Amino acid sequence: MRDTEIYRLSSAQKRRIWFARKLRLWPFVLWILLALFVVYGVRSTSRIVQVFGVVDYPTISVAATETGRIESILVAVGREVDKDEVLIKLSSLEIDYEIAVLQADKEEEEQATQRQFFNSVQRINAEVRELTLQQAQDEAELVILKEENQRLENLLSRRLIDAIVVVRNRTQIVSLETAINKYPEYLLELQAEKADLEELENNFPRSQENNRAIQLSILKERVKGLTISANVSGVVSNVIKNPGDVVSAGETLIELLGNGAPVIQGFIPLSAHRSIQPGDTVFLADKNDKITVYEGTITSISPSVIGIEDTSSPIVLRTIRGRMFVVESPAGSLWVESEQVIIYLEKPSESTIRNWIYTMSSWMSIQRSD
Repeated sequence: MRDTEIYRLSSAQKRRIWFARKLRLWPFVLWILLALFVVYGVRSTSRIVQVFGVVDYPTISVAATETGRIESILVAVGREVDKDEVLIKLSSLEIDYEIAVLQADKEEEEQATQRQFFNSVQRINAEVRELTLQQAQDEAELVILKEENQRLENLLSRRLIDAIVVVRNRTQIVSLETAINKYPEYLLELQAEKADLEELENNFPRSQENNRAIQLSILKERVKGLTISANVSGVVSNVIKNPGDVVSAGETLIELLGNGAPVIQGFIPLSAHRSIQPGDTVFLADKNDKITVYEGTITSISPSVIGIEDTSSPIVLRTIRGRMFVVESPAGSLWVESEQVIIYLEKPSESTIRNWIYTMSSWMSIQRSD
């Protein structure tokens, strides 16, 4: 009888058969790993270890200081501006009208004042001329009366006239002499009144001019307010108005992003809001670089509860209620305005798998709290 031949497998063939048998068990191993992840996630749902936040730079509103019309806007969105750089120029019909009214009042007051002083001086000059003429007439009449008095005295001594005629003549002489002696006093008073008017004429417009100078100074300051400049250096983030628009005083025209340190505005669900306190240290990371983390400090927590839409599922729309908190970090300037960053409430592990577990546990906690 013929002997049976024995076929022996090589070592490589044995290894391939062993791997083939083991690979049949991969669904069972996968389910075991998934169960481990679920168990770990369920145990971690009592706390949230990761939330999201957005970068918020200080926003400066540039407002109109006067009511007017926008003549020109000298900047555009994205333009870097320096402090005191001109941004907008306005024009104001109201200020122009006030300046025109002030100038018209000035001319009218000057003309009225000149007429008033001219009429007063003319009146005094007329009185001086009248007194001077009256004085000359009285002096001439006095000379005649004195000559007549000598003739009457001669006639009275010869008893050719009554004494009453001489008495009347002497009375007229005394009256004229008294009036002539008063004329210089009257003339001096008129001259003094004229001098006072001239002094008042020189000083009165000056005081009025001071009042107008103050008013014009105020109007010039308001005109300066029509040229709007940047209070701080920054970048133009929004131009709200357009040339030709009429704006009111205090109305915002442009918004600037200041060069100050930004903050990160975070949101934490209401179910976990007691897990953070002002002063706690958190860790920040870029969404595209979760390995590099930066430390930050929670400076404040909003006392009010707000609701935000959950966009994790495009099918089911719901609102998550929670509180906002602010994180300050020297690394905030690494991101731009409104950029989203990851906020770790605990220092994350360097392991990629553990980071994934952190993300999944936070998501499961949010779903459970909702």
